[in-house]
Amino acid sequence: MRGTYTAEWDIHGHVYSNTVEVLTRDYNEVSVLISNEVGAGSAPFPVILGHDDGVGGVHTDKIYSCYILELGGPTVSRDMDGGYTIDPGTVTGLYTVVAYMASSNNPYISGLCTNQHTATFRVFLSVDLDADVDRNGIVDSSDDLGEESWTNNRGAFAIAAFTNYLDGLTKLVVQPPDVSSFTNYTLRLRKVDTNTQGCLKLYKPDGTELVFTSGLADISSIASTGLTLYASSLSMWSYDTTLSLENAHLLQYKMNLELIIDGGLVASDTVTLCTAPFIIPSEIAPVEAVYVTDRFPTNTSIANLRCIDNEGDVWAQDFVKIAPCHTSNSITQVVIDLLHPDKGYFVPMVCENDKLQFAGWLRGGENVANGGNLMISPPIAGYPYGRPIVGDKDTSFTNYLEMCKIQTNAVITETSWLMVGHIDEVIMFADTNKILYADPWKAANLLHDEIVAGHLTNEIWFGTEMGESRWKTIPEVAIAAAVSGYKTNTILSPGLAANTNDATLAFSNLVFEIGDYLRVDNEILKVTATNGYNVTMKRAQASTIATSHANGTITYALSENLIENIIPGDEKPCVAPHIINVTNIMAHAFPPSSFGYISIPVLFHYKTSPGIGFVAISANACNCLVVPGDHVYYSYTGCTAFEQYIGSVVSNASPVDVWLNYHCGFGEVHCGSATRRTIPTSPAWWTY
Repeated sequence: MRGTYTAEWDIHGHVYSNTVEVLTRDYNEVSVLISNEVGAGSAPFPVILGHDDGVGGVHTDKIYSCYILELGGPTVSRDMDGGYTIDPGTVTGLYTVVAYMASSNNPYISGLCTNQHTATFRVFLSVDLDADVDRNGIVDSSDDLGEESWTNNRGAFAIAAFTNYLDGLTKLVVQPPDVSSFTNYTLRLRKVDTNTQGCLKLYKPDGTELVFTSGLADISSIASTGLTLYASSLSMWSYDTTLSLENAHLLQYKMNLELIIDGGLVASDTVTLCTAPFIIPSEIAPVEAVYVTDRFPTNTSIANLRCIDNEGDVWAQDFVKIAPCHTSNSITQVVIDLLHPDKGYFVPMVCENDKLQFAGWLRGGENVANGGNLMISPPIAGYPYGRPIVGDKDTSFTNYLEMCKIQTNAVITETSWLMVGHIDEVIMFADTNKILYADPWKAANLLHDEIVAGHLTNEIWFGTEMGESRWKTIPEVAIAAAVSGYKTNTILSPGLAANTNDATLAFSNLVFEIGDYLRVDNEILKVTATNGYNVTMKRAQASTIATSHANGTITYALSENLIENIIPGDEKPCVAPHIINVTNIMAHAFPPSSFGYISIPVLFHYKTSPGIGFVAISANACNCLVVPGDHVYYSYTGCTAFEQYIGSVVSNASPVDVWLNYHCGFGEVHCGSATRRTIPTSPAWWTY
């Protein structure tokens, strides 16, 4: 209310410009000083020089008394010292100064103060609530403009977080109010939107929550010298479930700072906050830390590895997603709880160890627990934060992503054939332009090369049960068992010509049977009849090409496992067609002209317990952890041929033994790790 205001006095047709200084004494008393710009007088009343009395005389008069009226309000009483008692509810507004003038030097002689003249001025008490509206990382006076609304170009943010760690939360600054002259006032905060009052949390500098009752919080006792509060949101978006996802929008909050004097609102200020979305980093984004349980191998070179002593399961990828939240010119990392039923203490320990913000997966309360089924590509044209890839066994992640309108138009791939059903079992980005995919044909071909080379004692880790030996010889995995040994043979002279007609060959033993699939070089043939040593076969099976095969070429019957991986068409499920579908879908979204597709040798096995579908029966090296500038950490396969091949196609590949605690639980390195990655601050999501 304090301040100097200009008033114009119309005295007998002459207009004089004066200043009116208002000095607040306490909550219900106002002192007014009126000074004249063209002459000096005795305070608090000015001298009016050259006054024309309207009847031909010019006099030098004083304004001997004045009092204040609020227009439309009651007249207020006058104190002799220039103080004026007013209704506290009328402190703010448009006021009228009324002056009585007389030519006598004694203003208090009855009847002399008969000439009344008026001037008007406005008096304002103000309060100031600020946030980082201009998004420069600083809260100052430049943030006042437009703070009451939120646009893509201007406006403050709130972070969706459940913890009271203050780092990274939005600052709301209550500037020191000018209430020193009042003894009876209330300074309070109001959550304007009644339907979202419970979603916005404010914390005091000591980390304790500011308590609101019916949307109001009295801060009079803690804000007299100014106060900084920290805001977080318990929800991400506003969404009417009766409407389409396009109607969802990021949740906004209006917060009022209000000054109340004796029950009357005399000043207020408004700030609007918009909840910033989580942005899931791509699998090749820079790494800040990797979180695993205490059952993950620690004898690795993974930098910034954080081992959490956890009583629950080991699937860190399904426990949390750690998502950057971009506000103003800074990035705040938020640990998103995916609501896994066996997460143990993993989520709170990650937050506590590195003092990270915490939030639940803000997607309507559904149980996700499938972090491995959401993957983000590197930035590509039209998708500056990367494009999501989700397996079709559970596409519920896409609802949240569509609501945020940042990482939209997810690529839906086929994973329902897998028992677990996560996209990271079959696809992984290894670089800005490289995509790894699990390929049973590559596994079969590498094993074939070992068989042809005579490396029959070489081993591969193979199986899914903890109680069984992981070491299997290559014939045990790739060649069908015979009554004694394995079903192997060689083609006799004159060999086999290149045509697609059924072929009958004579072999030197009786190991092959009707229904066997034989591999000869790169061609697959199916046995349809046997007559002693003569075997009749269909050519060019499993999309292979009929070629000529020389005398002495090694021929063997495929094992049941290789059949279920690469031979489609029989009654049993087969992996290869599903992999083709996955890569075709990926190639449509991420064309081979821009991305190199690298096959990773993986064999799968169909199970009916504890779930139904395929799981990796060899170590799934595709399910890997990519640390740019360091290594690609993958599950050690136990197979020399696999290891040499992976090392030749994946830069800085580094094997990790996760067989017992992870592979035998139907997961691998990526499944067992949750990675904190960064995102660039440009382009800003609100400009996209």
